[in-house]
Amino acid sequence: MNHLLVINIERLIKIILFNSDMLELLILKVIHSKPEEAQKLVPYIAQCDIFGPEAKAFGSEEDAVFQEHGWETMIDSKIKRDKFKKDNDQALRQSLRQNPPDESYAYHLISQKALATHSRKIWIAERFSFVETMRGNEAYRTTKKAYEVGVHALALGDVAGSLEWFRTYFTEMQRLGELRDQHIGKNLDSTEQYLRNRYPQFQHKEPLRLMLFYGGMHNPELYCKVPYKVVEIGDLNEYKLVEKDIKRLRKNEITPEENKLLLLQAAVWNIIEKDLKSIRQMSYPELCDYAIAEARKQ
Repeated sequence: MNHLLVINIERLIKIILFNSDMLELLILKVIHSKPEEAQKLVPYIAQCDIFGPEAKAFGSEEDAVFQEHGWETMIDSKIKRDKFKKDNDQALRQSLRQNPPDESYAYHLISQKALATHSRKIWIAERFSFVETMRGNEAYRTTKKAYEVGVHALALGDVAGSLEWFRTYFTEMQRLGELRDQHIGKNLDSTEQYLRNRYPQFQHKEPLRLMLFYGGMHNPELYCKVPYKVVEIGDLNEYKLVEKDIKRLRKNEITPEENKLLLLQAAVWNIIEKDLKSIRQMSYPELCDYAIAEARKQ
């Protein structure tokens, strides 16, 4: 009997007897904006076999394969890997010297260095077709433009006008996020065999440890059938509250007055990226003045 067939039968028996797949999937929910948050990823990266970074929204399958191959080529060469880490350190210092510091880029650099240090392979979960990528990118550009117009209107003191743009931005961004999560969840259901074929050194490894990380508003686990574990890194309560509010807006479950208040709260939170609790304690007139002042700083 074919050797690989015997192995696959043995794995199938284990799944039936122990109700467990041989893929150990860990999904980290993170706040990917500050260097100190990136440091929290390092122990998890050290423990995984393959790391799935949150890639560019609506990335194509061709781009995913290109990134995986390029990364593998780099980490499999000690000379290239050492140069990568040296360049990474220099870029990190420069990003933190900026005024203000580029903390989002610093976050990316820290996680990348940990991956290189531990020589972890990568798997890009978003693998859309070329047409889907084009449509998704166009939708994102249009949606982000709505946010920019909203901030501009707010800076001019037109609160009512800005809210219509913010409604478009938040509800459409949530819809696009759900499309991405559905796509990722579907890919997770078939990824184990792909990874074992893609990286021969993991052909017989049990369990195969795959770790993904996503921003706090992503929920790909809702759309996959494979067993998984979710770990939240950092305080994601603000993300969850804003996400809940936007879902209520999309379903028209609130009054017009509450609608205005929640939209403006979400807009200000998005502009300043913090302090949702203090924002929610403001009256609507107070929030209008505060929102206009913050928008004028942009």
